[in-house]
Amino acid sequence: MMDLRGRLSVNTKQILLSGESAGGMMVQALLCQSRIIPKLITAAVDMLGGLGKDYALGPACKQSPPVAFFKIHGVKDPFITWNKDILVDGVNFISAIGGAQLRAAHNGCQPNQAGPWYTDSTGQMTCKELCRYTPGAKRVKVCGMNDVAHDTDHPWPGFVYQQAWKFFNDVLASRSAVSAAAARVERGGA
Repeated sequence: MMDLRGRLSVNTKQILLSGESAGGMMVQALLCQSRIIPKLITAAVDMLGGLGKDYALGPACKQSPPVAFFKIHGVKDPFITWNKDILVDGVNFISAIGGAQLRAAHNGCQPNQAGPWYTDSTGQMTCKELCRYTPGAKRVKVCGMNDVAHDTDHPWPGFVYQQAWKFFNDVLASRSAVSAAAARVERGGA
């Protein structure tokens, strides 16, 4: 990834990371273990992935840098559950909500700084912004797809990818707006 910038025309302000299921677990592992990846990427999305509790609370994740993060998960997922930790094949997994809360903590957010639960504009998900009231913190959003298990074809094919892309675009737009405001201030404008 480091040498891609020299070989390709890459906008380094728009490097995005996402993964589905085991790929979502890899996203979480890269955010925890790598000291380089979180500094290179603009945002990350974990779709239906999980995070082992011992790993998440162990030394690999202790110093994980802040990164904008979106966790999208099926509320009826029997493998990595939405709102309670679970033992799967001898591994204790943190709930989907718990994994997002850990990412929010890495971003400097406290539980009392989260926004309320809300139904998204599609009516298919219940969501929460976990860093809503933390000025300057990188965004962390968690959404549970209603009546969905461990499945990317519901509520309709492509839904999770549409939601990931929407999150990425929102983060990029927000980042552009902040950069434009900073440039105006530097020029002496308001």
